[in-house]
Amino acid sequence: MKENSLKQHLRDVKSGNINLNDFFSKVVEKNEFIQDNYNAFVTLLENLEAPKNKGKLYGLPISVKDNICTKNIQTTAGSRILEQYIPPFDATVIKRAKNEGAVIIGKTVMDEFGFGTFSINSAFGIPKNPLDTNRTCGGSSGGASCLTLAADFPHVAIAE
Repeated sequence: MKENSLKQHLRDVKSGNINLNDFFSKVVEKNEFIQDNYNAFVTLLENLEAPKNKGKLYGLPISVKDNICTKNIQTTAGSRILEQYIPPFDATVIKRAKNEGAVIIGKTVMDEFGFGTFSINSAFGIPKNPLDTNRTCGGSSGGASCLTLAADFPHVAIAE
C-alpha cells in the first residue's frame, strides 16, 4: 500500500468517511482469504473493532511479526515451544501504536526464532509469495512481506 494511500485512509477515518466496523469486517474477510491462500499468519484476529484511542494512527490495521510481544495475543517466535505463550504485556512499539489508535489484525509467520533467511523454518508453515505461490517471500519476516504484498487495504507490518 502506497504511503499516500495510508495518509488518505487516516484522513478518511478522521473525517468519518469510513465506517470502521464495516472496514474491519472486510479486513477480516480479506485476511482469511490471504491466510487460506498464502499462509501469512500464525495468529489471525477475527474480532476487530474501532479502537478507543483516537490518535495519529486511528483506524490503521497493523500486523505484528510473531516475535514481538502483544498483550493477550499468542506470541510464538515461529516455534511450537512457545505455542502456549500469551504475553502479559505489549512491546513498546505495540503499546505506542495502540495508544495512537492502530488495530492489530494478526501475528505474522516468521522463521523460528528468526533463524533463517527464506521463511522456510517456521513451525507454522511457509508463507507463499503472492506473485508466485511456488516460492516463499524470503527473509525471516516472510509472513509480514506476504501480507504486505497480498493486502489490498491500508496496512502497516511491524517486523524486524
